[in-house]
Amino acid sequence: MKVVVSWNRGTYPVEIDLDEPPAVFKSQVFSLTGVPVDRQKIMVKGGMLKDEWGKVKLKEGQKLMMMGSAEAIPVAPEKAITFVEDLPEEEQEAAMMPKDYGAGLVNLGNTCYMAATMQCLANVPELGDALNAYDSGSGIEADASHNLVLATRDLIKEMRTSRQAVVPFKFLTTLRQRFPQFNEQGQGGVYSQQDAEECWTGLVNALDMRINAAGADEKARSSVRDLFSIGYESTLTCAESGETSKEESSDFMFKCNVTQSVNHLNLAMQECLNGTVEKNSEQLGRSAVWTKETKLSKLPRYFPVETVRFYYKVETQTKCKIMKAVTFPLTLDVYDLCTPELKKQLDVGRRAEREAADAVAARKRALNGATDAAGGAAGGSDVPTEAANKDTDGDSAMADEGDAPAPEVGKPLPTGKYDLVAVLTHKGRSADGGHYIGWTKQKDGQWLRFDDDDVEPQKEEDILKLNGGGDWHMGYIKLYAERTFTPGAAPAAGEEGESAPKAMES
Repeated sequence: MKVVVSWNRGTYPVEIDLDEPPAVFKSQVFSLTGVPVDRQKIMVKGGMLKDEWGKVKLKEGQKLMMMGSAEAIPVAPEKAITFVEDLPEEEQEAAMMPKDYGAGLVNLGNTCYMAATMQCLANVPELGDALNAYDSGSGIEADASHNLVLATRDLIKEMRTSRQAVVPFKFLTTLRQRFPQFNEQGQGGVYSQQDAEECWTGLVNALDMRINAAGADEKARSSVRDLFSIGYESTLTCAESGETSKEESSDFMFKCNVTQSVNHLNLAMQECLNGTVEKNSEQLGRSAVWTKETKLSKLPRYFPVETVRFYYKVETQTKCKIMKAVTFPLTLDVYDLCTPELKKQLDVGRRAEREAADAVAARKRALNGATDAAGGAAGGSDVPTEAANKDTDGDSAMADEGDAPAPEVGKPLPTGKYDLVAVLTHKGRSADGGHYIGWTKQKDGQWLRFDDDDVEPQKEEDILKLNGGGDWHMGYIKLYAERTFTPGAAPAAGEEGESAPKAMES
């Protein structure tokens, strides 16, 4: 059914599915209004919308009032927009050229899996810095992993500077030397299609191992790990014996299984962190079923999420694909997936970010107070008052303010929020075939589609269509960049503090 959300003097029609939890509805509201889920106060008959529908009964077209402040206040552009066709002829050609967007990669025969992977990873500027800092003369054996680091470094440099499509022959040869499985050939000696996730994971692991071995100090040795490594803490409980145990692990990719019960990435991530495993029980002296609850214990600067769509079908001996649609957000908030200890660290940045946004909203209300008061006296208003609009329990999911240290001015603080900066998609019904494409967000906010050597600009709404459910390109790996908040950073348009994803930094 459709309902209408009223907020900040605007109305927003939303299509709601009561079979899904309110978290999905609130995610839709966030995408329309910019009000984060943890700030939304949605009023329904009988009180406020909670985490479950409960006894809430909604009707078609029902109007719901929401209170809460958005993350940022839009500002008008400082300069008027100039269209290309209005420029002199000598400037039009230059304007049409990509602005530091990099180049596409020539397909050397079923190498789209590699091209899409490299376009996504090349969109991480810090990875290029780590490769440039690699000490090739550190005394480490010049083996296949060493050569792969150098080839990756050189390819990313060429992709960033070239205005023509790059032929990645050297990198491809080195990649196949390090990973012989990519040498597989089919009939007629044609190289076979490969799984882009295997290429991504293998490459990142190889870079990490070699850079870690050659690093001059701890910062250099852990440079790749700091960028991509996700830490996990699992608690296992055996219901039969009452035993409990803890496990710690890490991975360079968050693997999210596609099931019939979920159709949104946030819910799928929550589901895959919990489950059951079979392992030995010392008290029972045999194997038993244990429940496993996992939380994130360490967050990277870039958060790669794989939507696991491929599985091996024994009957046909092929790697088949799950076509189910799984929507994903432009902003991913993993706060609720973290351990209590990690949440306390994130609380500092989240609270500072919210206080700065509330201060901006308060100043705006003060500037508009006279107009609002006049309008209310003339004909009344259904806009909530400042007291009602105040986010009174926004810290309910956080530690008490007294427990949190004061944020250091000028120091970027993690918030647990990530912004989408790249998507690797697959089109087709089998991992052994089909086509891979890389979609990346540039520093100026422009999305580009890298289809091998063909580069085309895309709109943000085009990216949100990559959720699957048909034969179109569907998101396989999503790469999110950490959004930090810097207290006391140079204010923009009257704002206090600054919140920005890493990929947007110059």
